[in-house]
Amino acid sequence: MLIPKFSLLWMAIACLLSFPSATFAGALEISGTIAYGKANLGGNAYSRQNRYSGEIAWRFTKVSALEASYMRSRTKISQPINLDFLLFQTIHQAVTYDDHVMSLSWVQNLVPANFIVQPYFKIGGGRLLRRQTVEYSALFSKQEVTQKSDTGVAGVGLRIFLTKNMAIKGEVVTYVPKFRFSTWKDSQMFSVGLSWVF
Repeated sequence: MLIPKFSLLWMAIACLLSFPSATFAGALEISGTIAYGKANLGGNAYSRQNRYSGEIAWRFTKVSALEASYMRSRTKISQPINLDFLLFQTIHQAVTYDDHVMSLSWVQNLVPANFIVQPYFKIGGGRLLRRQTVEYSALFSKQEVTQKSDTGVAGVGLRIFLTKNMAIKGEVVTYVPKFRFSTWKDSQMFSVGLSWVF
């Protein structure tokens, strides 16, 4: 099985090297983004979310790149609930989702690389590791479940270059378990950060 894998790798390298040298930007982009959100859900219930991501992208043409990304997201939802066996007591339930996603995406600029403002989109796939924790305040109870699944990645963004090599970056990205892109509205967040091109 090793021979076919190495053959595919060498074929991919040969295809990339066969591009005319003028199309190679040969640039490396390193970026990081953060996001934070909270919501008051009413009735003493709330949710909080923070997300951090780091990306490294290789621009194999002036407008196209392959991006490897790591994302860490933590979401906590707290709400009062009534349990059947606690007839007159309301307790708090806290559900925490701790997500880690490693992905590989195709990033496509919509304008030439020398523009100061550069909109782009990306699409790809990766691996999601989720740890879900459920805690009940009065019961001192804690339950943990771990899930692993393949995930699709899609997003749109905008870079605004402040210098020749540094840009501020904003993007909306969605992660869709099992590549079900019809559910993109279930998991989306806007994040901002900085980007350096070498």
